[in-house]
Amino acid sequence: EGIPCVITDDGDVTVISGSISGTVTYINAASPTVFVPNATITATGLTPPAPVTTDVNGFYSMSGFSTGAYTLAPSKTGQANGIGNADATAVAQHIVGFIALNTTQRIAADVTENGTISSLDATYIDQYAALRPNPSSTGQWRFVPASRSYPNAQTNQVNQDYSAILLGEVTGNWNPGILRQAPIRINQDGTKHAVPVTTSIDGLVTSGENFSVDLRAFNSTRESIFGYEFEVTYDANVILPTNLNS
Repeated sequence: EGIPCVITDDGDVTVISGSISGTVTYINAASPTVFVPNATITATGLTPPAPVTTDVNGFYSMSGFSTGAYTLAPSKTGQANGIGNADATAVAQHIVGFIALNTTQRIAADVTENGTISSLDATYIDQYAALRPNPSSTGQWRFVPASRSYPNAQTNQVNQDYSAILLGEVTGNWNPGILRQAPIRINQDGTKHAVPVTTSIDGLVTSGENFSVDLRAFNSTRESIFGYEFEVTYDANVILPTNLNS
C-alpha cells in the first residue's frame, strides 16, 4: 500500500483482561485431598468467555474477560458413585444422636434440600443405592461457595477454589476414577476388609416351582456392620421374581 513508516515512537500496551484460576476439591473425602475433574466453570457478565472444565487435578483457568463485573459458578453432572447403604445408615445414626455429622456432611445428607435431616433423607439415599427412582436430589452436585463475584477481571485472580459436595454421599468414599462404586466395608482404623458372601439353592428347581436363594456372609464376627446392600442379576426370560419389593 506504499512505503512503510520508518519513524518509531515509544509507547505502552496494557492488556486489561486477566485470568481467574483455582481448584475444585471433594470436601467430604475420607483421604486428605481428592480433586474433582470435569467440573464446569461458567462465567456471566458483559461478554463472558466460554465455560471451562477442571482437569484431573481439579484445576481450572479462565481468561478472555472484557471490562465490567463477572460472576463465576461451578457445576457438575455424572460420576455419582460411592452412594450406598452406609450413607443412609450414617444419616440415621445422626438423627438419633449416635454420631454427629459435620457441616458439609449435613449438606450431603439433606437430599430433600429442605434444610432438615430426617429419616426421609435416609430412605431416599437407600432407594438411590437400590436404583429405585425417587424425587430427591440424591446424586446431584453442590458447591461451596455456590459462586464467586468479581467487580472486574482486569487483574489475575488465583486460588479461587471451590469445594464439591455429592448429595447422598456422606461417608466420603467418592472416587473420581469410576462411574459408580461398588460398596466395600471400611474398618474404624481405615483399613479395608473383605466379607466373603456365598449364595445357594437347595436341590433342583423344576419349571413353575417357587424357590428361594440363601445369602450368607462369612468372616463378619464381632464386626460393627450396620447395613448391607447387594445387586441381583438374573435372566428375566427364565426367572420371575415373586416380590420385587423384597
